[in-house]
Amino acid sequence: MDRKTAVSGQQITALVSAPRRVPRYRTAPCDAEMSPLVGDAAFRATVARSNNALIPANLALYLHMPFCESLCLHCTCHTELLSRRSTADRYAQAVIDEIEAKASLFDEDRRVTSLLVGGGTPLTIGLALLSQLIESVNAHFQMSDRPRPEMTIQVDSRISPVRDYDDLVRLGFSRAQMTVISEGRGTQQCINRKQPYEVVARHIATARECGFDEVDVVLRYGLPGEQPASLRLSLLKLIDMSPEAIRLVAEDYAPSAYPRQRLMPRALLPSASIQAESFLAMQQTLERAGYCYLGLDQFVLPGSAMH
Repeated sequence: MDRKTAVSGQQITALVSAPRRVPRYRTAPCDAEMSPLVGDAAFRATVARSNNALIPANLALYLHMPFCESLCLHCTCHTELLSRRSTADRYAQAVIDEIEAKASLFDEDRRVTSLLVGGGTPLTIGLALLSQLIESVNAHFQMSDRPRPEMTIQVDSRISPVRDYDDLVRLGFSRAQMTVISEGRGTQQCINRKQPYEVVARHIATARECGFDEVDVVLRYGLPGEQPASLRLSLLKLIDMSPEAIRLVAEDYAPSAYPRQRLMPRALLPSASIQAESFLAMQQTLERAGYCYLGLDQFVLPGSAMH
C-alpha cells in the first residue's frame, strides 16, 4: 500500500457509520478477545506447536497493569481505581507467578524482542513493584541482546511523575506511549480528564532528555463537546512537540460493553460524518507537517522506528 494513498471522506464515513464494528489497530489484544475457553491445556499445546516450528518465532510480551488514580469516562480499557496498595501488591505477585509459570514453557533459544507494559496507568503501582516485574521477566525469559528488546511503557502525563523517567530508562524502557484528548475545556470536563498540554510537552521533553528513543502519542477524538477548532489547535500543539508517532483514534461509544460511558452526555457526541471530517482534516495537517500515513490510524515521522 502506498503510504501517500489518500483516504476519501466517503470511505471514512462508511467505516465509522458501518453497522458492524470495524477492526482497529491495537498494540495488544483487547479484553473483548480474551476468553476462558482458551484454558491452560490449549495454551500449552499452542506453545508446544510454536516451539516445534521450523524456525520458532521470537517473543513479544505484554504486561497489563489495570489500575488508575481516576477513571476517564470514555475509556475502553480494562481498568479500575486503585484504592489500596495491598491490591497492587497482590496483583504484582500474581503477575510474577504467571511469568514464572509461562516462561518455562518456551524453548530457551526463543528470545524476547519486545515488551509492552500497559494499562491502566502502570506507574500507579509504583516504581518498586514495576522493578520487581521487570526483574522477573529478565530472570525467567531469554532477552534479546542484539538488538536489545524494544521495551515500551504507557504513561499518563497527569499522574506519572516526571522524575520517574530516569528510573524507567535504567529498567530498560526506550519507548513511551501516552494518550491525549482535545485541550478543549468542555471535552475534558465531559469525560473527567483534565490534561494541560504544557504538562504533556514537559513529559515528552523529559523522556527524551532521560534517554527514551521514541515517544508515541494517541490522540482520541470524537468525544463529547469536541469543537473542530479546538481539536485542530490541539493537534498543532502536538506536532510542535514532535512525537515520533501520532495515532488518531476515534471514540468507541459502546455503553453496553463499557458502562462508565453512560455517564457521558451522549447528545454532545459528534456524528459519524463530523468524525470523518475531523480525521481527514487531521490527516492533511499531519502530512503537511511531514508525518507519513502508514494506514488505519497511524502517522509517523521519517526515520522513526515504524517508518
